[in-house]
Amino acid sequence: MSLPHIDGGIAANNPTLAAISYAIKLGHKLEDISIISIGTGETSQPYSYKQIVQWGLAEWAIKLINILMNSQSSANNLVAEQIMSTKNPEGYLRL
Repeated sequence: MSLPHIDGGIAANNPTLAAISYAIKLGHKLEDISIISIGTGETSQPYSYKQIVQWGLAEWAIKLINILMNSQSSANNLVAEQIMSTKNPEGYLRL
């Protein structure tokens, strides 16, 4: 048996933008949309240039998934905040 599924975080680690676009597609106006976005964490260990400048392939391989997932989630959050603030500044809350 084969199940061709992947974790949602690969495509939408923070699915807020997908939810906004789907609500608009269904005919809802931006000013009528309210979203609470609950994250499961954030970067607990930011990396400084001094730390990463000496990293080789092994160090990058270990950290790369977390770096990519955190940056994708942060970018989605930033864009969602900007979109929601145009019509409904109180309609978006990220925890």
